[in-house]
Amino acid sequence: MNSRDQTALLSLPVISISAEIFKSFFEFSKVMAIRNNLCMVIVVFLIIRHFQEVVRFNIMLLLLAVYLLICLIAQGADYDAYQSWVMAFESKLMLPLAFVLLNKSSDIKRLTITTLITGVLFTVFISLFLILGIGENQYGGTDGFTAGAFKFSRIYTGSFFLISIPIIAFWNRKKAIINFLPLIGLVTALILILSTRRTAVVLFLSGGVIFLFWFIGKLPKVILWASVATLLLMALFPLYSGILMKQLEKRQHVFVEQNGFDLESETRYDETLAAWTERFKGREISTAFFGNHLFNSQGNYDEGIHKDRPLHLDINIILHGAGIVGLILFFLFYSELILTYFKNRITPISVKEKITEATFVSVLFCMLMLVFSGGLTAVTHNMMASLIAGACLRQITSSGSTRPAEKDFLFKPEKNISRTWLYR
Repeated sequence: MNSRDQTALLSLPVISISAEIFKSFFEFSKVMAIRNNLCMVIVVFLIIRHFQEVVRFNIMLLLLAVYLLICLIAQGADYDAYQSWVMAFESKLMLPLAFVLLNKSSDIKRLTITTLITGVLFTVFISLFLILGIGENQYGGTDGFTAGAFKFSRIYTGSFFLISIPIIAFWNRKKAIINFLPLIGLVTALILILSTRRTAVVLFLSGGVIFLFWFIGKLPKVILWASVATLLLMALFPLYSGILMKQLEKRQHVFVEQNGFDLESETRYDETLAAWTERFKGREISTAFFGNHLFNSQGNYDEGIHKDRPLHLDINIILHGAGIVGLILFFLFYSELILTYFKNRITPISVKEKITEATFVSVLFCMLMLVFSGGLTAVTHNMMASLIAGACLRQITSSGSTRPAEKDFLFKPEKNISRTWLYR
């Protein structure tokens, strides 16, 4: 039965990105709602089936999800706010499910196949959209970077795909895949550059740098490959220079309003200052602790100065909408995740263990970066990150996955009493 549950869990990123591709071709406004609700039903069903293990792994995430849902009900939220809640937690709740269900080293290979399929779909179809000019530019107009429905934080899917390429390559040693990954990786990196989304580029560069801490001896080879990739991008510059120049031109002006207010350099700082000031210095104690307008911040913060611009940073969304209580639960979720890693990690010995741990830390670091950048309700990349982080954390906190003498500590605690932290 676990095999079916694994298949259901691993199919979700593919379902998610397929819906985004479908929406890029067809004007069917409800396709994303169908995607969200379908995936959430599957996630909730799996959590109910494995509730005991999920709670023992990270109860704070479940408490956060339930608390935010209660906030929405108490605040009389509209349909869109509930959909935002679904989008935020259908992916986040996959992390404990990945930890529980992907409990063997062989399951990592299935995960890498899912990640590869998702990444290839992302890269191939965005390339097609750019060539055919499908979709509108996220910064206005129909020229430049036209990537269908892949706008704003949805582009981060490419960043997490690039971070996962080493573990994909290690678990899939077929010559065709090994030869294919550098090409698809180069095209994905080019897409992120053309999008001019700085966070997207910083994510995969940061993930790569962190990864090198486990393989510092490979630095000369990495520099060589990076140099080759740079030379290739420079040689191909005439092919994409038009898109890049148009995009850079749009980026010079898009964040500057007619009144001279520089959104690029000011707004995220301003929204943070406004959200925190309203909650910590506000007159209403109940609003400070429990928030208001959860997932409905447009015009409801900073005295409506920013009009229809919603809060972007995850921490601001949580604090403004769910108050201090919500923010505490939010940070406790990540704190519990980090403590699980440090308290139960097993020092990596084999290359397999090193790659798994390096991938987990890289992905977790990028997830934490997005907490202070934005992307809480972007589904596909959060699904990828949750699956990779949960599965890799299981491997590096349980010697059973790579050292046969101590298998399956989660489901057979009597086999390894010293490692059964989940059952204490």
